[in-house]
Amino acid sequence: MCDRQPAPGGGVGAAAPMRRSDEPALAVLAAAFDGAARAGLTFGLLRPKELTAEAARRGDYDCFCSPWAWRAVLGFFFETAREHGAHVLVERGRPHKWVLRIISDLSPVKVLVEVWTTLELTLPGGRRASLPTSTLARFTHDGSLAPSIAAAIYLTHLRHKRKDLASGEVRGRLGYYAGAVRGSEDAPGSGAFGASTVAPGDAPGEALATQLERLLDTSPGEARRAIREASDAAVGMLKEAGVRIQRDPLLRMRNRLMSVRRRMRGLRRHPIIPVLGPDGSGKTTVVDTLFARHRFRRVRVFRFKVLFRVLFRRLKGGKQNLLEERRSSLCNFIAFWVLAAARVLYLAPEKWIIDRYFYDYYFRGIRNRRKPVLERTSFARRLARIVPKPELIVVCHCPESMRLARKPKELRSESAEHLYAIYIDQIASGHARSAFFYSTATPLTAAGRGLDMLAKKVRGVQ
Repeated sequence: MCDRQPAPGGGVGAAAPMRRSDEPALAVLAAAFDGAARAGLTFGLLRPKELTAEAARRGDYDCFCSPWAWRAVLGFFFETAREHGAHVLVERGRPHKWVLRIISDLSPVKVLVEVWTTLELTLPGGRRASLPTSTLARFTHDGSLAPSIAAAIYLTHLRHKRKDLASGEVRGRLGYYAGAVRGSEDAPGSGAFGASTVAPGDAPGEALATQLERLLDTSPGEARRAIREASDAAVGMLKEAGVRIQRDPLLRMRNRLMSVRRRMRGLRRHPIIPVLGPDGSGKTTVVDTLFARHRFRRVRVFRFKVLFRVLFRRLKGGKQNLLEERRSSLCNFIAFWVLAAARVLYLAPEKWIIDRYFYDYYFRGIRNRRKPVLERTSFARRLARIVPKPELIVVCHCPESMRLARKPKELRSESAEHLYAIYIDQIASGHARSAFFYSTATPLTAAGRGLDMLAKKVRGVQ
């Protein structure tokens, strides 16, 4: 007999509603799920797991997201992090994988989220394949996959990742899925769709449940063969259900190429770390506090405006910021060539932390409080392709009321939101290797975990 167990993480299944949490990091994840569901985006949990502190300590949250929805989903994470005063580290692990680490200065709970825009699996015969997550939209409800589809994908995951069948986590999930597919009462959440996804007696559902139960009863010596057979059967069931699976012989090559690119980036003499955010978001304070509490070797800090003010010191006829914004294309053009020359001529290897970056000058009208229309500069589209890609983008954020209280006469709220949208566009498109959404809502006396994580990330930039 198989040892069926409740869903790992506290008994909430793949289709169970999200539980609200008082922990800021978990609240950010729950709010991101809610926002994506309201917007009708393809984003949800791949495997059942409850949003609790205990479940977060045991491991990560595996999620799927349509490539076209990733930018909007990242925006939900950013907005909810602003609301709850949390920090979010965003890293690109693979060509189709993003890793998010959510922490808060007010709580020790850390949440690790892995978001797959395309799933990787192994076909019968050992061939590599990919499963576009956009095809899972019709099997998703309330941020979770249908139990039968989730169970089949998990079987392919066991083979692709070479999981240990004796692991307690693996056996717990297999036991849960076996009950969820059959619609049994000991699988909480299996009826959250109004009925079990696969009714008892249905041939595909019975075959899938049989494969799950067989794995639970498999001896250690036959585990690898049993996983391979179950994975092959699951691939066939996914195809019968209408899930699109594509052969991808270059999948392994792309993963290795990305690894090589990371190593090649380590050869750069001057990795760039721009610190971004609208006026009042706390950029200067974050940099000053970072260097006051931590020591770094070979790090230089300067303002982006220094790059184009090399050629003209002051402009006459009005406020300096407004005059520079009117000539934003010229400023970006000059800054690009000055930065390129400096990276070639300055031989000493060191990291460059830059206050603002090219993105802040992609639009005109941002700092003009009288002009409500924002105009994209003609040079912006061309410049976006050749601008040096940063290794790490730091985006400072805080609630809008706090930002306005710090600098009430600088930027309109609409302009600040537009700047944040520009930053998120660049991060979601992969223009940087990683990004850090740093909350400045917490007083400096209480700032600890976020600042330590930022310092560790800056030291790790190569």
